[in-house]
Amino acid sequence: MFRAVNLPRVGGPEQNNMAQKRMLSKSISLSAQVNKLNLKEKILFTWSIPHLDDYGLLDSDPEVIKATVCPMIKDITIKDIKQFVNRIEVEKLCTVYQDCIEFLGFENHQSISAEKRSKMKFQKIPKISQENSGKNNNPQKSPLQDKRSKEKIREEKESAPSGASSLDFLKNIPKDDEDYFIQRFDLSVGQLRNKAESLFLYCEAKGKTYRNYRSFLLNAVKKDFPERPPAPKPKEPEIPISEEDRKKNMEKLAEIRKNFKGKIKR
Repeated sequence: MFRAVNLPRVGGPEQNNMAQKRMLSKSISLSAQVNKLNLKEKILFTWSIPHLDDYGLLDSDPEVIKATVCPMIKDITIKDIKQFVNRIEVEKLCTVYQDCIEFLGFENHQSISAEKRSKMKFQKIPKISQENSGKNNNPQKSPLQDKRSKEKIREEKESAPSGASSLDFLKNIPKDDEDYFIQRFDLSVGQLRNKAESLFLYCEAKGKTYRNYRSFLLNAVKKDFPERPPAPKPKEPEIPISEEDRKKNMEKLAEIRKNFKGKIKR
């Protein structure tokens, strides 16, 4: 039912502690998931099996996979390997982490006792974001990433006045925008205009263009000038107390103290 897939012995003692062969079931030929892969992907999938560690894990770096699994096959490129990694995850043959790939069902086909297993060298770090894959519209974000995203959205809303798409915005900053920068950042009107002029000359010299020159100026100012501290909150007005109410309050306080002392003596 099973056939051993041999792996030549290479490397030092620590590397040779890991098993040099893995079991490959003939049921793989009838696997619907495996048969959805193209020929190159089938080769990569089956040839990866002998290189899995004792936990069914393989380094997820495409260059490492190339050097380990198929170093002699010139037709399989790094681009092919990246596509392979995506496909085996889509077909639910593997779980892809930041540092490794876990082949699902590994323990169903391999018999490795716990005492014979080598020490796991991977941490199985979950992928944080799949923004570029188009397959996860709600990627998990750290609090810092979430904060930055909110700040970016806020700045985009603040940074979209008419005229900001023209380079001339840096030469003639509208009065409302000048007031905004001066109120938010610790700089003078002259410093703001000097920064805008420097950016204008940079864009002209380098041939750079931007969709929103107000955002371009805002990012530059943020790097060079601190934000002003928020204005202190106005003190709440004190409510005047009549002399009669003051005496009543003092009598109540004296009575509370008297009762408290009486309880302590008991």
